[in-house]
Amino acid sequence: MNTITYVFRLSFGSIVNYSYIIQFKGTKEILLIDPSWEINVLKDFVQSHNFEVEGILLTHSHFDHTNLADELAKFYNCSIYITAVEAQTYNFTCSNLIYIHTEDELAIGSFLVKPVFSPGHTKGSCCYLIDHSFFSGDTLFIEGCGICTERGADPVEMYFSLQKIKLMLHANDRIYPGHRFKKEVGLLFSEVLKNNIYLQIDDLKYFVDFRMRPNQPGLFNFS
Repeated sequence: MNTITYVFRLSFGSIVNYSYIIQFKGTKEILLIDPSWEINVLKDFVQSHNFEVEGILLTHSHFDHTNLADELAKFYNCSIYITAVEAQTYNFTCSNLIYIHTEDELAIGSFLVKPVFSPGHTKGSCCYLIDHSFFSGDTLFIEGCGICTERGADPVEMYFSLQKIKLMLHANDRIYPGHRFKKEVGLLFSEVLKNNIYLQIDDLKYFVDFRMRPNQPGLFNFS
């Protein structure tokens, strides 16, 4: 492992998000993933370690995942990365914005970042594989997957995104989603496969019907 992942549980009222900092070992270089809500928590951590912010990765454009991105990009004079499809679909703007057009690896400082396009929760959702850490936003949770009810969402695309993720990840990759239910983030993918019913459904119609069922868990069920 060439990296260290730091987990931050950040909240605004009853809304809870997980943001991440990943450090390249032997350097002070870090990336921020989906920074949200409590800016002083993140800034104090960066300052206390004398870290250098190389960039900010956004999994999608929803406000609970992006609300600190602009301010932090200006403060650290770093770039923000989001898929072109996501930004253009939802008219997302931010300082120092760089569009991701392909799934080719991104070289950001010492990091090699593999974007994994994963539409479903939003039209241009993107996960990021860095070393053996998989930052999955609202595409893949430890025990579920993102809702597919808002503009640009599509449960069919979510099904194929999860099938794609199943094929590409290894058992020892760790999953770092944007929210959690009960189990802690950072679980091995081998364990996520056992706990996540959405990864166990191989029939498209059944998946869509199950994902779109009434009374499904929503934002405020997260912890």
